[in-house]
Amino acid sequence: MSIAHAQKFVARADKDKVLRKKIRTATDKVLKIAKNHGYTVSREELNDVLEKKWKAKFPETKDDPDTCSCFFSEPPAH
Repeated sequence: MSIAHAQKFVARADKDKVLRKKIRTATDKVLKIAKNHGYTVSREELNDVLEKKWKAKFPETKDDPDTCSCFFSEPPAH
């Protein structure tokens, strides 16, 4: 997927409740996989780790809250 497609997907997820529900369901599966492999992690903790990793990998986006929209929590309030 191109960066442009990823950005469009994130923008759509911010606005589309049905898509967000599907993403939350997938996230629940990720959390279950983590648990099955011996990791106790919450949605918020996973979100924090992924956000920090994203900001470290792409420091030019660290001050742009929309760039780091994550699917492991509710969409950003606008």
